[in-house]
Amino acid sequence: MLATTDIVLRTVTVTAAVLLAGLLLTAGWRRPAALPGASLSLAVAAFFVTSLPDGGAALGAWDYPLTALCVTKAAWFWLFAGALFNDDARLGGHHLAIVGIIAIAGTWQQEVFLVQYRAGAAGAFETVMGFSIEGALLLFVLLGLYEASRDMAVDLVERRRRLRLGFIVATGVYLTMTLGVQTYNLLLDVSTPLL
Repeated sequence: MLATTDIVLRTVTVTAAVLLAGLLLTAGWRRPAALPGASLSLAVAAFFVTSLPDGGAALGAWDYPLTALCVTKAAWFWLFAGALFNDDARLGGHHLAIVGIIAIAGTWQQEVFLVQYRAGAAGAFETVMGFSIEGALLLFVLLGLYEASRDMAVDLVERRRRLRLGFIVATGVYLTMTLGVQTYNLLLDVSTPLL
């Protein structure tokens, strides 16, 4: 029963995230927050797919690109928060380079480091790097929350300010909890639990 509930909830979440990404890209593609928001939605969807029990084996060739997308969710959150709260924000090449570095480092952590760490074969350098990636991802979450609060005093539209701040804080709490669960799982050598 739990496995069926888990699959249904994951399917609903992934479908909602993909639909939200599509809406952001089609309805607001000219707005600065559209691409980071859609990418954040897709990264969250990728998390729910890649964290399936034995998901890597079931995903086959899709495992690496979905993992790369999944690990970028904190960086996309930071970029999305910046775009929501800064009307002049534009996504630049340096932003995409940061997301690319996070994708590569995070995929290494999930696909190489975790295997070595769980087998007891990870050296000190690999262990420090593996845990440093979790710290870097948490830093991006904190940067996103900083973006949400940075210019609150000059935003004169109270309703928009409350709505945006509520969304950013809720998303920040979700991402922080996700990173906490992933770090906890890493330390205890367990997989992501069922929903």
